[in-house]
Amino acid sequence: MPAFSNLRPNFVEEIMRKPAAYLFAILVGAIIWFFFQHFDIVGMQAVRFVPKEQEKGDGELQSDLTNTLEVDVEFTDANLQDSGNTAPTSAASLEVVPSVSRQSIRIASFHLNYFGSSSADKAHVLDIVARVVRRFDIVALQGISPRGSTIVAELNDLANQTGRKYDHIVGASTADQDDDMQFAFLFDRETIMADRNELYTLGDPQNLLRRDPLVGWFRTRKPAAERAFTFTLVNVHTERRRHLQELNVLHDVLYAIRDDGRQEDDVILLGCFHADDRQLGKLGRVPGIVSAIRSVPTNIEGTLQTENIVFRKPATDEFTGRSGVFDVLRNYNLSVARAREVSDFMPVWAEFSVFEGGDRGRVANEPNRRY
Repeated sequence: MPAFSNLRPNFVEEIMRKPAAYLFAILVGAIIWFFFQHFDIVGMQAVRFVPKEQEKGDGELQSDLTNTLEVDVEFTDANLQDSGNTAPTSAASLEVVPSVSRQSIRIASFHLNYFGSSSADKAHVLDIVARVVRRFDIVALQGISPRGSTIVAELNDLANQTGRKYDHIVGASTADQDDDMQFAFLFDRETIMADRNELYTLGDPQNLLRRDPLVGWFRTRKPAAERAFTFTLVNVHTERRRHLQELNVLHDVLYAIRDDGRQEDDVILLGCFHADDRQLGKLGRVPGIVSAIRSVPTNIEGTLQTENIVFRKPATDEFTGRSGVFDVLRNYNLSVARAREVSDFMPVWAEFSVFEGGDRGRVANEPNRRY
């Protein structure tokens, strides 16, 4: 007891003599705790600090990485694993949405399985398609059922639930009643403008095409009008049993749309061609023709290429050289059966400069990838 009594006054006296030292120690401890709560140390030799990532409800990164993280990461055999029973953990699988500050746009095409029929009324089907839409600035949709305007409006509303500002355009029915189908475009109004007065379904009085393409005229919103990239999208879906005949017709369609009086030479055909990039018939022999998707499967089994984005260069030199196939199975942890409820095919995309004529200094001509 005497020993305790003798120590206590000395301890208190010591604290009273050195308040600044103890306060400094407390402050340093607090800073260290805060740092490791918000940052990770990355690297062994070249050490760097990166903010910890926190997910929002739809997987968008809740940090400044939202505008900088690249999503077209090339997967290798080592990290491409069967995702049937495991959740995606790669940063590339998070839903990083296009940034309105970037100098390019991404145009995509998604061939759906009779979207709007009873099977597509399932909530998870709409959710997956909405997630895909949010990854791109504009998406051309094929395979929409006769109730297309209703189901696309529902899809549009769902895509906007994260604060995005998408709008949509739905074309007229394109085939007979036994195989009725509609095309649509969904586009982000923060990056894309659409001229609805220039929207039309291509006239085909001789029925050379089973499904008449939907033609839309667009321009990028960010640059001034005289510098903005303007382009025509031709939403197509060839008939599988006569696709070679229809590919030959699409050769004439490309020139007819280019010469329709609007003086727009950036004509981009996108959708389902039922052929790979080496078998486009007469369309593939157009001088300067480019297929954005080359030697990469586009079906969910990874065995067949049918979807593509096709245009002429140097007319469309806004193309940055970046394109790919978006793997919905791995990114959304879907089984083949689950993915097939949405589509038998993967979305395809290509990137273009927001400026008319493009930024030639950064064209990459990167190989296609399925990510």
